[in-house]
Amino acid sequence: MIKVQIGKYSISRRDLLYAFYGLVSFTTLTSCGTNKTSIGNNSASNTNIKSSSSTKVVRLGYQVSGDLTHEKGVIEKRLAPQEIGVTWSQFVSGPPLLEALNVGSIDMGPTGETPPIFAQAAGTNLIYVVNTPPGTGEGSAIIVLKDSPIKTLADIKGKKVAYSRGTAQTFFVVKALEQSGLTISDIQSVNLTIADGRAAFLNKTVDAFVEGDPNLIKLQREGSIRILRNAQGINTPGSYYLASRDFATNNADFLKAILSEYSQIGQ
Repeated sequence: MIKVQIGKYSISRRDLLYAFYGLVSFTTLTSCGTNKTSIGNNSASNTNIKSSSSTKVVRLGYQVSGDLTHEKGVIEKRLAPQEIGVTWSQFVSGPPLLEALNVGSIDMGPTGETPPIFAQAAGTNLIYVVNTPPGTGEGSAIIVLKDSPIKTLADIKGKKVAYSRGTAQTFFVVKALEQSGLTISDIQSVNLTIADGRAAFLNKTVDAFVEGDPNLIKLQREGSIRILRNAQGINTPGSYYLASRDFATNNADFLKAILSEYSQIGQ
């Protein structure tokens, strides 16, 4: 059983933009691309990190929305005095990140609330490390183009809606439709990655699209879209930072050091 205690912080999802899934706080939980390797030379931290394993490289995953800790290199600096390297792998969404966790390609990474459910059903040996409670919900929305004849969410009945199945977008779409008196079977779900879905949406191959920050903000500022429904008022447990069970069991001090850096950057 892994226990991690991190201080709580309150912060707007949209104030972070590139932080992973709206880092607003770290809550104690107990339970059950491109790679870049670097070893920093900054010994600012005096933390004496010990591990019961022979880990020399911590392999972290992040998603296309970005990660401030990755951009700032703070984890590399934190682990450098112990001669621990850090690699980063980018994923288009939560499901492929957790697949990489399952096959041993990465040690840790963040996802929304939905992907871990499917991962556990498939037998992935993961541990929930911390919960990042949801923000205001402004950072995700079901959108249509500005000139679309679709005016309300109820109007998307029978229409093509692009989103990534098995991700937090799925949960959002289901709950939003329920509040409009519809079900997921009332729309034509088009399963696309975020990038492919955005292209299909802009090319008018689909009628609506589930978009998130930071691209949602960009499209709003351009005035090219209308929001049918954002995620405000939809209850969700938020996002999670997950790790492989073996890594978490043998490297609890690494977990605490890494999450401490996430917490400070979030603040």
